[in-house]
This record gives sequence, C-alpha cells and structure tokens, in this order.
Amino acid sequence: MKPMDRLLALSAAGLLCLGSIGCGPGDASGGPLAFELFVDQATPTPIASWQVALMSQGSRSDCAQLQTSCLHGQVTKDRLVRLTDSKGAEHPAIAFPASAPSGGTQDVGITAAVGTDYKLIIEALSADATPQLLGTSCTPLPEGIRSGTNKAVLAEPLKLFSPPLTCDPRWE
Repeated sequence: MKPMDRLLALSAAGLLCLGSIGCGPGDASGGPLAFELFVDQATPTPIASWQVALMSQGSRSDCAQLQTSCLHGQVTKDRLVRLTDSKGAEHPAIAFPASAPSGGTQDVGITAAVGTDYKLIIEALSADATPQLLGTSCTPLPEGIRSGTNKAVLAEPLKLFSPPLTCDPRWE
C-alpha cells in the first residue's frame, strides 16, 4: 500500500491566510490565497489531487447542498472567481497534486481577486482518467478577501463519499 492509500480521509483542516504574515500583501487587483491541507486518516480510494474553487455570491448557496455532488454540475462558471496559478494562468478552479504525508500538511497557493461573500470549495479527486469526487469541503468567507492583512480562516472538514461520486469535477 502506498503512503497516500492510508492517509487521506481527512478533516480538511485547511488554513486560509489571505495577505497575513507569510502569505504576502494583497491589492485591489488580486490577493494571495494560501492555505494548508491537513491529512489525518485514510480513504478507501487514494486522493490524487485537491481542486480549489472560490465561489462568488456565497450567501446564495447552501454548503450542505453544494456538498452533495461535484461543484461543476451545480453552479455555472460565471459564479467562480478566476484564480491565478503559480505560472500566472487564470482558471475557474485550480488542482494541486495531493502530497501531504500522513498526519502532515500540504501548502498550496493561488491568487484571487479582492471581493466579499465568497465560499471556498475544496474537492478531493481520485486518480482515475475521469476523476471521481472523493470528498468536498465548503467554507463560507462572508468577509471575503481584502487587500492587506486578512484573518486566518480554518476550512470546514471534508464530507467524504463512499463510494466515490462518478460526476466529473473538472472545470477545464
């Protein structure tokens, strides 16, 4: 069994630090968005990657409903805040390979526009050719992202699916 096979049922304790110490300053055109994914237990299917999306008009959507299926099938692309990856390319959602050791954390970062009333959606994806949805986390960010220093936010735990959902979670 590979290490990833036994560590990932997770309580997606994502730490979101927006423009705070160690994350860099933000500005009106976009602020840094860094968070940690903490892995604390195993899933039946290994998590291959994390897909991160930032949804606008967050108060219009219920997290419990958003965690019933792939975000891709529930909201339109125009509800997602464009995220900038480390290479400067914009995407509706960004996927990161899962690489946290058991009981460890994984740091990832994106750049997002300053705004309010967001929801942070983190989806755990399988390694299948068409990824399956293994779990999802939905965290309201009512204060959104501001330029300068932002409060650290702890992401909500993943809701796991057993068996995995067969919807295609990818946006691109």
